[in-house]
Amino acid sequence: MHVDFLRIDCGVDANYSGYTDKFTGIFYVSDYPYTDTGENRRIAPDRKRRLEPHHQTLRSFPCGLRNCYALPTMAGTKYLVRVEFAYGNYDGENSSYLEFDLYLGANFWETFHLGPDATSSSGIYYPREAIFVAWAGWAPLCLVNTGRGTPFVNVVELRPLGAVLYPQVAPGLIISMYSREDMGANVSTWYVLRSELYFGRQVLQCYVIRLFTGIIKVKETHTKIEESNMQTHPTLKALFAK
Repeated sequence: MHVDFLRIDCGVDANYSGYTDKFTGIFYVSDYPYTDTGENRRIAPDRKRRLEPHHQTLRSFPCGLRNCYALPTMAGTKYLVRVEFAYGNYDGENSSYLEFDLYLGANFWETFHLGPDATSSSGIYYPREAIFVAWAGWAPLCLVNTGRGTPFVNVVELRPLGAVLYPQVAPGLIISMYSREDMGANVSTWYVLRSELYFGRQVLQCYVIRLFTGIIKVKETHTKIEESNMQTHPTLKALFAK
């Protein structure tokens, strides 16, 4: 377990001391120290068999326009932040569509959509990831109500990154994940590496880089990373060093 990785199971009891996921070995803690708004909720009983324990609880924010998590950071350090959403009919409304905005501090991250036009790599829960450079000793991760449904979140994760990874990221920029692909594989396979950022040795993250005024880089496109190029590609060289 990496002690500097923060993994929050949103919606569990405030006095819960945390638990280790039996499949992944990931240790989750309560979100009580990181937010003081919202309500603890659970997904509908008939949805539990399709979702992991950390997706079965959530925190919803029916009150207020902007509700935030205060994530501990170190100014100047690069971080990956990941949030996961599993609606699970927690409110009994069987909502077919909702949306709300995600912000990192004052900076717009993206609009989260849940509904027929939503995109998800899992089909059951909806992950979103971004990379940013911390500007203070804490970073507000905010869910903003836009009048199209109650914001909620099931999981929040924060992971520090090495300074040489993603050199495009600078203070004031947010890199938002576009997709994660396993290039050149014949079958769909899940991998876990020590960085917990990549699925396999032939993988690149595709990101959208946002500035305050819009998108400045759309996508990195690679068909396959040959083994001979593993040690020369700057991102993978940093990842697989050691």
